[in-house]
Amino acid sequence: MKQSATFPESGRRVPRLLVAAYSGTAVAVVLMLLSLVVELLDGAPAHRVFWPVELGSMLLFLATMTRQGRQWGRVTLTALVANTVVFRLPGMVANPGDRQPLAMAFDWMSLGAMVAAVVLIFLPAANRHLRATREQQRLISPRVRKALLATHIASAVGWFGVITVMATMAIAAAGAHDLGYLRSAYTMMLLVDETFLGPAHQLALLTGVALAAGTPWGLWRRRWVATKLVLMLGIMLVGSAVLQDLALRAHELVEAGRPVAEIRAEAGLPLALLTPLGPAVGLVATLLSVYKPGGPTRYGRRRGAQRPRPVRKPAGVVAVVRDIRSVAHDVVEVTLVGELGQALPGWEPGAHIDLKLPSGVVRQYSLCGDPADRSRYRIAVRRDPAGRGGSAEAHRLRPGQRVVVGGPRNHFPLVPASAYLFVAGGIGITPILPMVRRVRAEGRPWRLLYVGRSTGRMAFRDEVSALGAERVQIVATDTDGRPDLPRLLGVASADTAVYCCGPAELTAAVERLTPPARRHVERFTATSRADADNQPFEAELARTGQLLQVPASRSLLDLIREVVPEVPASCENGLCGSCGVVVVDGQPEHRDDIPAARRRDGRDVVYPCVSRSRTPRLVLDL
Repeated sequence: MKQSATFPESGRRVPRLLVAAYSGTAVAVVLMLLSLVVELLDGAPAHRVFWPVELGSMLLFLATMTRQGRQWGRVTLTALVANTVVFRLPGMVANPGDRQPLAMAFDWMSLGAMVAAVVLIFLPAANRHLRATREQQRLISPRVRKALLATHIASAVGWFGVITVMATMAIAAAGAHDLGYLRSAYTMMLLVDETFLGPAHQLALLTGVALAAGTPWGLWRRRWVATKLVLMLGIMLVGSAVLQDLALRAHELVEAGRPVAEIRAEAGLPLALLTPLGPAVGLVATLLSVYKPGGPTRYGRRRGAQRPRPVRKPAGVVAVVRDIRSVAHDVVEVTLVGELGQALPGWEPGAHIDLKLPSGVVRQYSLCGDPADRSRYRIAVRRDPAGRGGSAEAHRLRPGQRVVVGGPRNHFPLVPASAYLFVAGGIGITPILPMVRRVRAEGRPWRLLYVGRSTGRMAFRDEVSALGAERVQIVATDTDGRPDLPRLLGVASADTAVYCCGPAELTAAVERLTPPARRHVERFTATSRADADNQPFEAELARTGQLLQVPASRSLLDLIREVVPEVPASCENGLCGSCGVVVVDGQPEHRDDIPAARRRDGRDVVYPCVSRSRTPRLVLDL
């Protein structure tokens, strides 16, 4: 008898206990929905339509985790059971006569299925599988995290606003003497509680749990997260078990025409004293989320100490030099193929690779071949006498030699536009060539300016000329003088995308003459940072809780390497992007030359070799 099953989407084999647990949860959700349908058909209050929203979102979240084998599925199952116990079990036990018998039966079966699912997922056989995928599969994607965060903020703000209004009404009603005023206040409180408050609080709690469980913060690894969770669960229990009953009692007393003093003593004053707990908890939760005090918990420190260092994946694929030929003065073209003839990783125009030379030196080179041809890579290397030796070693490569190729990575992508103007200087033609070929094949309007010191130093000059004299302008400055960039860029239409790669003088001129929204620039020499104003800051490694003090005289990468020696890095000049680290909290101060980072909001990733922090603390996913 087989003891495991395979999820087709992920190919991951999992114990049957997990399959049973997830199946039990799905059955529980279906039964709860059936209970809802029965009650609605029987004339139940319309506010129960909020339940499918919550259950549907929970089921979608659960299905995603099931498909990807995420280790925190048990968190969702536990939350489902807790939700049922807190919000539905009191009504199932206290007022059985008010419920439709079939709906009650569905509710009890649903609760039983969820409890059984939680028991199954915590059994050792299932738990071992979850632990095995803890570090590899625990994080949600940035896109999902942003969606959850937006939902969490919206629902939390809505709940905070409503509970503040309810507290205001309760305090005002406690001092009122008019029965009509009390009837209006308590009726409104009861209506808001039954239709909005519960679903908003549940959605805020569930999305908060998902964010904590699916990010390096964890549920119990940071004091502020654990405190916020306990507070939100506590106020939920108080609201469900106490405040709701008090509001209902106050409403009943008013409808019965009881004296104001009796209403105030039995329900009004307790409501006025307890409802402000909600806004107070909301304010504390907000402060905790903003300031994140307290550091890691004892469990978090223990987990960080026990957590094994991740095994780094191989730096790339082994490739063989198939051919090397001169294409200009001091420029060679190197053709690489897979070691065993296998296809190389795919790429798009603008991409570059990391080339690990036989000496171990790693350098970055733009791909200049055909992206559709995965049998080989073409790169061009200009010998730099003032360089660190990588270009000279690349010129000494010979056919048959093995090298390691990392990537490809693309920080200079070709974005859709109605027309294109390409400006290439010297060896900067290498990433531009595939772009021109792609745009030409798609039939889009384009023009190319190729500038070089002399015709003998311009790589791929014949290939560029063959693209069409009517669209290509080749300028050798020793015979033709400098190109008229202001005129060339000035006649370009407002919807023309300008792509430039070349020496610092050329890229700076294009940047001065082109609006930021239209230009896309890649440098092959790093921007000078000699006059940068470095300020000290703190960096927290979210997975271990370690706090690094980064002085003005050292880079963030230096400090990270002291505790995470295996962190990847290559150029260390802010050009290649190999050292990028995900930012969990804080705002990086970008000093890199990676265009993609500047076109984003710049908060998702930091390149620690050159970049620093705009906030006093930067929290990193390390």
